[in-house]
Amino acid sequence: RVCVELLPVTLPSACIYCRCCKVMVKCINAHTVSTYYTASVKYKQSAVQESCERWLQLNMVPHLSLVINLRELPFELLEKTLLSSRLFTWNEYSLFKLISHWIFLQIHPHIQMMPAHSFIMTYFQQYVSILELSATPCLQVGILGCPRQSHFYKRKRQYPTLCYCLINVMKGML
Repeated sequence: RVCVELLPVTLPSACIYCRCCKVMVKCINAHTVSTYYTASVKYKQSAVQESCERWLQLNMVPHLSLVINLRELPFELLEKTLLSSRLFTWNEYSLFKLISHWIFLQIHPHIQMMPAHSFIMTYFQQYVSILELSATPCLQVGILGCPRQSHFYKRKRQYPTLCYCLINVMKGML
């Protein structure tokens, strides 16, 4: 946290600045990844930014999906991570669960503790018909509106279309 606060200050030595970035890279976890990523983008620190992206590719599903800090993850970074070919996940349901938790936390920013998955699914039961309607165009047009012949569609075919439809729903909500 101290390093994030030091970045905007003109430091007397480039060595301190580099050391601060190294500490940030070493200390990335579920509670700091969003803050570090945002700071790295703002202050153009590509090493920290790439480290945060890589950490998310490996740990977003097993670690970040379990903590309230998931709400701090910017949409653009969530989308970039979900579209990465290096994304680690146990199965498609884990991705669905992660995205539904993220959407729920965006809708309810006042919540202080991560709600149970069953509570979130009960909440979304009222939107099942909306998701079914939005899934139909996604299946016809292709992933994220890309034509089925595109390179993007062929490369990302392994992930469930429902997750990409949820991304489209998220874009409409934001």
